[in-house]
Parts: sequence; C-alpha cells; structure tokens
Amino acid sequence: MANAFGALNIASPVGTEQVRADGTGSVLAYVYASQLRDAAGYSKNAPTSGATLTFGNNQSIMEISGSGTISALTISLPLAPVDGQRALIFANQAVSTLTLQLNPSASGQTLNNAVTALSQNVAVEYLYSSSNLTWDRIQ
Repeated sequence: MANAFGALNIASPVGTEQVRADGTGSVLAYVYASQLRDAAGYSKNAPTSGATLTFGNNQSIMEISGSGTISALTISLPLAPVDGQRALIFANQAVSTLTLQLNPSASGQTLNNAVTALSQNVAVEYLYSSSNLTWDRIQ
C-alpha cells in the first residue's frame, strides 16, 4: 500500500524485495532489502600466526578461520568509522594472543576494553561513538 509520499510500505519484509536505488547517472539500480539490512560488509580470513588484518571503513564483521589455533594475530579497527558503526570479530579457531588496536593512522580515537585473546567459536564486538571518538566493547 502506498503512503502519502507515494512510497510503498512493506509490512513484513523477507529480504527478497527489491528497492530502487537512484545514483548520479541515468542507470537505475535495484538492491535487495537483505542488502540494505547489512550493507556494511564482512570479510572472511584465514590468517597465519603473526598476521595483521585491517577492518575496512565499510566493514562490520571479520571472520577468522583456520585449521588450528592461531598463536598471534593483530587486528586494526577502521580508520574512518561513522557514528554507531560496529566491529564484530568472530573466530572459529582460538587466537592465543590477539592485539586489537586502533588503525595506526587514526587520530584521537580511544579503544576501551580491548580483548587479548579469543576462544574458539566466540565473538567480540565494539561500537564506535563519534561524540567522544571511542570504540566501546558491547559484546
């Protein structure tokens, strides 16, 4: 049913609905509702011990996988996060020594309650607040 603005209201979206996303050109683009719900992105990684991984600015999930315990891993948070951005790290293998850090090029940001290890099949999540430039652990 259309509302006063001519837009359609979807009472119970399932994710397969398509939404028109107009850009700056003449091409019309359509995206699925499921893409709008998690447009922040993710990466799947199988790092070796001693590796450094970096969250992209438009990334919200980083999966760490491997065939056994990872003895040491460094993860940098996004360089230019937006207010309310989340950074979730999930490991399907244990990480014995985790160095969670701010992006080395970030200025003025603070990371609170950085974890130093991850158990197998455990996630940790941080939320960015632009009002005080802080990453706070929420999970």
